[in-house]
Amino acid sequence: MNDMTDRLLTVADVVKITSKPRTSVYLAVATGAFPAPRKSGRRTVWLASEIDAWMASLPRADIAMRKPVPHA
Repeated sequence: MNDMTDRLLTVADVVKITSKPRTSVYLAVATGAFPAPRKSGRRTVWLASEIDAWMASLPRADIAMRKPVPHA
């Protein structure tokens, strides 16, 4: 998606999509581990394509490697 048609996400949207607390989002931005937001007027927003790319870059959890939970 290009910048002209990219959806803008608020911090509330980013928190919901990523399941990261708001503070963790801003800490990750500060360390460069998360896409930086942009200013749209007075609002702080993220491009949906950048959040999608960040999520796609995360390692996949290998469920087959996990130990089964014993049942009582």
